[in-house]
Amino acid sequence: MSYTLVDDIADIDLTRHALIEASAGTGKTYTLENLVVRLLKERQDIALENILMVTFTEKATSELKTRIQEKLVEEISSVGDGDDDGGTVKKLRDTLDLFDTASIYTIHGFCHTVLKDFAFENGSLFQNEVVDDAPIFDTLIKEQMRKVWPEVYGANLPEMLSISGFSTRKDQFLSLVVNIARGVFRPGVGDEIRPDTEDQSIEQIRSTIITKVMELKPLIGVPPAFSAGFNQLNINARSRKSLLEKMVEPLETYLSHIDESNFSLGDLSELIDQVQAVKSTGRQGVECLVPEKWLKAGENIQV
Repeated sequence: MSYTLVDDIADIDLTRHALIEASAGTGKTYTLENLVVRLLKERQDIALENILMVTFTEKATSELKTRIQEKLVEEISSVGDGDDDGGTVKKLRDTLDLFDTASIYTIHGFCHTVLKDFAFENGSLFQNEVVDDAPIFDTLIKEQMRKVWPEVYGANLPEMLSISGFSTRKDQFLSLVVNIARGVFRPGVGDEIRPDTEDQSIEQIRSTIITKVMELKPLIGVPPAFSAGFNQLNINARSRKSLLEKMVEPLETYLSHIDESNFSLGDLSELIDQVQAVKSTGRQGVECLVPEKWLKAGENIQV
């Protein structure tokens, strides 16, 4: 089998198979609408009812229908009265009149049509209902959570669900997992819907985090050393006060009370969320702790 590479829609041979490769936003719909009009104009043996167009989403289907109709109107308008070459304009006008019969479907819509039209041949029901598969995945994820997750994560499961936001944002959490699962979940090859820990146990991950947190304690020092030192920085007073309240003091308080016996991933997660919520002159989170500029007046002490 040989292939001929072409860069222009007009150069595509309408009597041969064609493969169009393109990434998002590079003109796939534009190419398709022009190919459909070319087929109608250049192939007298082909009518709109002979062309099948299948897309992924309802939105894409609607857009394709609209753009093909607009392209047909444009082609008809470009030909003057009495200049109809071989009845092409008449064919395009007839196509517009019968456009509601165009076979432009989503993948699931096309499958539903085939099942309905050939129900007798396939031994299936004459009436089938197209349903969204999201509820199915929602059921699957809940079943996985009940049966598989407790076995895998044991006593650490409540803490994991807490830091994932399941406790406070249950619907958002389930929606995110379901959307991911709908895109990549393949049960036939052994896929499971559960958090990926990259071959590390939860205890190993937890131990690593505790070690890193404990390393911060001597850097902060005994309260109020960190907050008192930060309060002496020669920076804008309003910014300094805001950073003290939102970041410095909460961090100092957290590290002064935490040790390996009372460590909680949930508490750490809340602190991280609080720190990351702080924004200042285009910066965010811990970056805000480093002053962007110092005041000219006054002493800039080394803390």
